Amino acid sequence: MHRAIELSIAVVIGLIIGGLITIIASPPRGNAIELMPVVTPSRIIIYITGAVNKPGVYELPVDSRIIDAISIAEGLTKNANDAGVNMADRLEDGAKVYIPIIGESVFSTDRSEVITINNGCDPSAADKSLQTGRININSATIDDLDTLPGIGPEKAKEIIAYRQQYGNFRNIEDILLVPGIGAKLFEDIEGLITTE
Repeated sequence: MHRAIELSIAVVIGLIIGGLITIIASPPRGNAIELMPVVTPSRIIIYITGAVNKPGVYELPVDSRIIDAISIAEGLTKNANDAGVNMADRLEDGAKVYIPIIGESVFSTDRSEVITINNGCDPSAADKSLQTGRININSATIDDLDTLPGIGPEKAKEIIAYRQQYGNFRNIEDILLVPGIGAKLFEDIEGLITTE
């Protein structure tokens, strides 16, 4: 009887070894999984607009900065106000970069507060307009002009753009040269503006 037990154990061990050999020697089923290396992009695409010479969509190397975007857009225009722009900010794929013009209000990087950029005019001119209670159209910011009846942010931008392109207004009637400002609007603001 002892012999029968030994023989049974030997048969079971033989079956286990035979099964293991069959499993190891059989070809693998299905397709092998091939691990591919992680591809990291080498280029990013950004959109730069505002006070640059060639606004548009550009492709830049990864880890580019705002200064690189300005460079590829052929630099800043003469009415650009880069005082609030961090030239060292790193760009991400799909980023939009906006360079403001002088006198324009822009948002800080965290978008929580509005920063009004100085329009680069003589501060004494702004002081004179405060004393008279009239807005000096030669030194007013977008926010200042926006307080005038009938002048919204868009017309204010046009006034500043006109002023930057053609120089200061010689008299208040010259504001009629700005596209979108007609005789009726001029009547509404005539007593509220000055050039001194």
